[in-house]
Amino acid sequence: MPCENLFTRFLLQNKAERMQQTQRQFNVRLQASNGSLVVKGEKDAVAQAIAKVEALRAELASRTIEMAVNGAQIDMLLNQKAAVVQALEQEFGCLISVESAKGSMKVVVDEARREETVEAINAKLATVCTERVEIPECLLALFVGPKGSNINAMRQAHDTKAELAKGVLEISGKEENVAAMKKAVEEWLEQHTIAEIPAERQLAREALIGEKGAKIQSLRKELAVEIQIEEGKVVVIGAPENVEKAVATLTQLLDTYRKENAVVAMRHEVFVNAKELRRSEIDAREKEWNVSMSLRHDAVYIHGDEASVAKAKQEIEDIVAKYAEFHEDSLDVPKEEIGVLLGKNGDNLRALESQLGVSVHIEGSKLRIWGPASALPAAKAGIVSNLEERVYLTEELNCTGKQIEFLRAERFEVVHAIQNAYNVTITLPREFPLSGPIKVAVRGNRRQLDEAIPVVREALQGLIRCELHLDGMVHRLLTESSLQFQRLALESRCRIQPDEAAGLVRIVGPKQGVELVQVRVWEQLAALDPSLYRKIDVSEAVLLGLQEKKDAMKTFSKQHGVQLRLLPQAVLVEAPAAAMDEAVAFVQTLADAAAQESLLIPVGQDRVAFVIGAQGARINGIIKQSGAQLRVLRDEWVHVLGTPEQAAKARALLEAALEEYAATHVAFQVDEALVYAIRGPRNSNLVRIERECRVRVRLEQDGAVSIVGNAGEDVANARAALEKLEEEARANPEQETAYRGGEKPRRREREQGAEERKQKKEREAEAEAEAETPAESVWEKLKRAPLLPSKTVGGSDMYKSESGYTVEL
Repeated sequence: MPCENLFTRFLLQNKAERMQQTQRQFNVRLQASNGSLVVKGEKDAVAQAIAKVEALRAELASRTIEMAVNGAQIDMLLNQKAAVVQALEQEFGCLISVESAKGSMKVVVDEARREETVEAINAKLATVCTERVEIPECLLALFVGPKGSNINAMRQAHDTKAELAKGVLEISGKEENVAAMKKAVEEWLEQHTIAEIPAERQLAREALIGEKGAKIQSLRKELAVEIQIEEGKVVVIGAPENVEKAVATLTQLLDTYRKENAVVAMRHEVFVNAKELRRSEIDAREKEWNVSMSLRHDAVYIHGDEASVAKAKQEIEDIVAKYAEFHEDSLDVPKEEIGVLLGKNGDNLRALESQLGVSVHIEGSKLRIWGPASALPAAKAGIVSNLEERVYLTEELNCTGKQIEFLRAERFEVVHAIQNAYNVTITLPREFPLSGPIKVAVRGNRRQLDEAIPVVREALQGLIRCELHLDGMVHRLLTESSLQFQRLALESRCRIQPDEAAGLVRIVGPKQGVELVQVRVWEQLAALDPSLYRKIDVSEAVLLGLQEKKDAMKTFSKQHGVQLRLLPQAVLVEAPAAAMDEAVAFVQTLADAAAQESLLIPVGQDRVAFVIGAQGARINGIIKQSGAQLRVLRDEWVHVLGTPEQAAKARALLEAALEEYAATHVAFQVDEALVYAIRGPRNSNLVRIERECRVRVRLEQDGAVSIVGNAGEDVANARAALEKLEEEARANPEQETAYRGGEKPRRREREQGAEERKQKKEREAEAEAEAETPAESVWEKLKRAPLLPSKTVGGSDMYKSESGYTVEL
């Protein structure tokens, strides 16, 4: 436990009587050393001994008296190895501890002898004389002298102690020495008279200090006084006659300088940012006002004749007053975005300053924004918003090879739609990595990315998003129309979210489903208000033609305030009532023109390759001859686009090509039982026909025959030859048996194959019959065999039907 020096002496007093008594009483051992007290013994005994020690510590506190002493008194007490202290301790049986740093001493004495002990100590202290003299604050530094030289000289000269604290000099020592030093101090104060001259601090510095303090040093030497410049005044210290002369001289200097010079101080923000205080502006105004001005220390210093200085000072003060409500704020910007903020030749930053009504200074990666206090928050927000719009970022989305095919479908139609809608750039990898996910990069500013990324994620799932902005018609759709969003969601496999507050219907799902929802919604809108909404049915060929006229449709929409949407088999029109008839007529006119310029010609999958030709030779020839554009759709159709004359000519050429195909590509059936006789030994008959007729013949085991040639006449000759072989084989059945030879063991295998082919044809016929009958809708199937759960599922953004069910796809 801690043990102070005084407490240790208290325990060891009278041959350690108190310590020995405690050891004997509790059977413990006490050892005091190095500022601590160690107690050793059994646990309970140690605890009791510690309690006893704490009681002794309290007894010490009650016996202790603290007395203040000065430096001279301390020297007296501790002189000659503290002889005075030892004598007092022996005489009164007390303990005395002198603390020089605190200027005090502690006396531990019994209550019975306290009064006489204190009286004896005070008598000893009284032998040391103490006097106090107040030193004016402005004279303190001068009185002490450089590094204490002046006050130390007085101490040595009079053999006294002198301590200066809070403007009071305390002198202690022998009485005659103290009196002598006090007299010397008072004489010094009389010789150092103080006078004050009112003057602005900055003005006084400019008028009196001079370059590197040369002027004030010269004045001090010439006038034999000390000159100090303080806030609002100039202090002169020296002999009375010198001070009077110096005050007159300095006053004249200040008055002269005040007339010919002026200082306009200002806030640092104004000094740095005010454009009227730039060096170039100051140089121009110096000539105008016939003065010289300098800028330093957040002030403008003006020098010239009295009238010019007064005028210039007033002008500068007016400029400072103009910016009284202006303040400065800062904004941290990444270094790599500073160039974006500046723009080409600084145009963007200048435009921002003009728009926001502030000035912006760039210091490294920090912007200093200077302007009216009320405009600073809006300015910071404007700069951040400008950077968000101009700084482009790239985000990568992980996907699989199957997902990326959704983006590549139909010549990247989805990618182009997203890029046009959100003004972003989507980059697909040309080659897939050997391992790890495939990455799709989306580049744009932060706002564009926040809007486009969710749509790209949906597109990677094979979904598209569409928003129909219908304003107040959303409520009517939900309350007045016969449209049931739940049933439509099931049928289209889309998520449909009507938002009455925003006045829109949001649709997310596969492309065909989204188009179906748009058509159904428009049908209901046209029924509710035909003056605002119309649905115009068109064929697929016309729709393809209208897609080539999108520019004309956009121009018309912009001029007349209408919206035109192209969907499969329909054009959706939204227009004001006054412009609806004109819009419908416009669409009908375009549709009539598209019907003549855009044609869809069926060719079938088996004839597409022939129409295209080797390396596209045939279809390119048709394009060159007709001047129209041709492209193959779904491997079954050829889309023709051009002027009416070009489209008609291309159609005629395509039909001629199809007729040529029909003449050069023949398929028919022969009796299955005569296949071997027709083929001949080792297919000799077929080889002979191919060689003579310059065709290619294929005869299947089931009797199916296909003949392909370059000329219709050759194909007809080959068919006639095959039919002749069939008649000969039918007339000579023995020949069929001879050709079969040892084929009997394989009869069962052939019969089994024939049966399988028959069953396959029956299944195909049934499938075709089912395709011709109208398909049963999902809703009809659910009504016939309901699969919906008994409880509602999904979230709050789903919609309930009349039955109360909610369906989430």
